[in-house]
Amino acid sequence: MIIKSTAEFKIIESECYETDYFCDMAEDVYHNIPAMGHSRLCGYKESPAHFKASLTKVFKPSAAMALGSAIHCKVLEPKLFLKHYAIMPKIFKDKRAKGYKEWHENYGVGKTVIDDATHNKICECTESVLSEPDVSSYFRGGKAEHVGIATDDETGIRMKIRMDNYHQMAKVIVDLKTTGKNVASKQYINSIAEYNYIVQAAYYSDIAQKIDGGVHEYLLIAVETEPPFSVIMYMMDDETIQLGRRKYRSYLKKHKECLDSGNYPGYDNIIRGYSAPKWAYE
Repeated sequence: MIIKSTAEFKIIESECYETDYFCDMAEDVYHNIPAMGHSRLCGYKESPAHFKASLTKVFKPSAAMALGSAIHCKVLEPKLFLKHYAIMPKIFKDKRAKGYKEWHENYGVGKTVIDDATHNKICECTESVLSEPDVSSYFRGGKAEHVGIATDDETGIRMKIRMDNYHQMAKVIVDLKTTGKNVASKQYINSIAEYNYIVQAAYYSDIAQKIDGGVHEYLLIAVETEPPFSVIMYMMDDETIQLGRRKYRSYLKKHKECLDSGNYPGYDNIIRGYSAPKWAYE
């Protein structure tokens, strides 16, 4: 099933609300449908007030995020890359160069324009991912950018996921991450928890299982966006998934409480003790 607009989604939901299902939809449609994604839900990590504030915050992707989106497109949906991206010819040093406006009108309207250096970096990252035999197999077959919609049994909250690649028969969820860090470093390993990737892993796995049955394996494939563009595949173990599950379950319960009360409080403890860190004494 392919859902082409938010209006179409609402019609389908009115006919099969509380039905759990997989479908496909464009990224902009996915972000606008009224269901809870894991990123927004993680606003409760700070407080309900932070979650509520996120609802009206205008999202502006950073340069790193924009690069990551382009790499995702090149790896996961290569046939769509030139539909969404226009590569600026080398003769233009920047968008102010003579002739750029005419070129853009002919080739760049409705697309994200990237320069040659950025395109080369995208290609290098893509090559690194797809040239690793142990990794590339997970990008062959499956369904790219596959969406799942489900209702949480305990809270009744409608939930959504958009998997980078999903192998339904094998019950494998593939998550491609890009980073400027060394993917083998302690810093990056810590960031997997810091950036709520373990919550995402549990949330995605549980929703996919709810729709499709069976235990799902979650693979996080990380690629560096700087030379040598190294790749590591992290396989989430059961203990990590359980930790992510405890976290997202607590966030869902908080969200249900806030919906019922209409109250979105701030931090639990607003009066706290303070001890200066050790480095301050040096």
